[in-house]
Amino acid sequence: MGKLLCGMSAAQNRDFDRLHDKPYSSQVVCFRLTGTTKFEQFCETFSQRILERLDPTQPYNPTLQYPELRQYLTTFMGYAFLKKDKTFDLNNHFTYLKRPPNDPLTRRELSKLLESEIIAPYPKRRSPWHVTVIDNYLPTEKETECWTKNVEGYKKGDHIWVALLRIHHSLADGFAIQKMLSYLADEPYVPKFSIKTTAFQNFMLGLRTGLLGSYDALTRLIRWTDSLHTFHIPADKQSHEYFIVESDLISMKQVKAIKEKFGVAFTAILVAAISGGFRKFLVKHKRPIPSFITTGIPFTDPDHTSKFDNRFSVATIGLAVHVDDPQERVLYVKDQFNLILSTSWIKFLETAINALSCLPIRWLRFVSQRSVFSSIYSTQPGPDKCLPAIGGKLLEINFAFGTGSDSTGFGLSSVTYNKHFRFVMFMEKNLLEGDKEQAEELISYITDEFNVLEKYNSSKPEVEDEKVKRWKESIKND
Repeated sequence: MGKLLCGMSAAQNRDFDRLHDKPYSSQVVCFRLTGTTKFEQFCETFSQRILERLDPTQPYNPTLQYPELRQYLTTFMGYAFLKKDKTFDLNNHFTYLKRPPNDPLTRRELSKLLESEIIAPYPKRRSPWHVTVIDNYLPTEKETECWTKNVEGYKKGDHIWVALLRIHHSLADGFAIQKMLSYLADEPYVPKFSIKTTAFQNFMLGLRTGLLGSYDALTRLIRWTDSLHTFHIPADKQSHEYFIVESDLISMKQVKAIKEKFGVAFTAILVAAISGGFRKFLVKHKRPIPSFITTGIPFTDPDHTSKFDNRFSVATIGLAVHVDDPQERVLYVKDQFNLILSTSWIKFLETAINALSCLPIRWLRFVSQRSVFSSIYSTQPGPDKCLPAIGGKLLEINFAFGTGSDSTGFGLSSVTYNKHFRFVMFMEKNLLEGDKEQAEELISYITDEFNVLEKYNSSKPEVEDEKVKRWKESIKND
């Protein structure tokens, strides 16, 4: 039959029945590049550096590093397999769209294109990935200002084009995809993302996981964690179509200053900003403020190889939307991250999901109908300089992704690149009553929160939030 999907890859293939109609688990990586659009060169570079790339770990047995890009998904006895596409043709996976000089692609139009790409069907008996190249992109004033200042040789009016890679999550996670795409740059880089733990910590995590990781325990956990609120509605009330909006570019220099002011981790600042933006939105629109918006943050496995795979764990935190003071929101998020690093929660989820992968696809779908998470936030580090690629320069990388489940309604992602990043947010349309202007308003509130944190000055003593205290006690008693 071919390679059996197992572990996280099987869990990400729960939408197989919708793969050729309206998939839930696609990822779309977006590149903005400067220089003359060279579609043929892009296809040739992709083929040589990725499709034909040999696995460096097998020097005496030449094999492709990414054979999955030539394989399609099929099922047998309710299980998913990857099977070789014997009629593979590169032309089936690439599309070129040329915009005339007087009608360039705007950021709003790019947003609509992402919305259609994220739910676009995959042809039968073809590997579930596709690249779309769009010639002639019109940058916003803030993009132009940022790139002129931070990209050597770039000046206002330079030609910009966009490439979108859409790929199904069952082939690989975002960490593996970024490693693969790094080979497109003329100066390859090695993305670094890992969680460091000691041998003793790994032993204790494994022991606790073995004691708790049963199917019954996970089912009870999902039912207990899954709460419905203004940003988490039942699957039967969702359209499974999304608004996708981008924030303006945010400087790492600004985030670093905030990080040093509050003495917290980089990701904690981002989550605090997201929390503050959501709170502003809820208050303005007089919507109920949940006490806890459960959010999953993927972390890669430290042993993640350079091959295609899904090797990630998920940390569970809550957006601090119930906390009014900006400093207290930061401290609330900080305490949650400290608790994550001191418990086996991440390893437990990873092992439990791997255990569930032995179930047929339909059973996986049944178990995941009620999601543990209201939202997902994925952040990845990229190179800290602008890289040359495809005869020009790679100005930016970011990505969007589908929910992967029936009831998770929204998510955000960010990739740091050339000392900047931007948020990409996808939002179930029915969560915002079908009003995209609300999505754009929400992302602007999140972006503005960095200015709020940067200017924040308080003489109040650092008092631990009462809800954090109660949560700590519940973890200790667990």
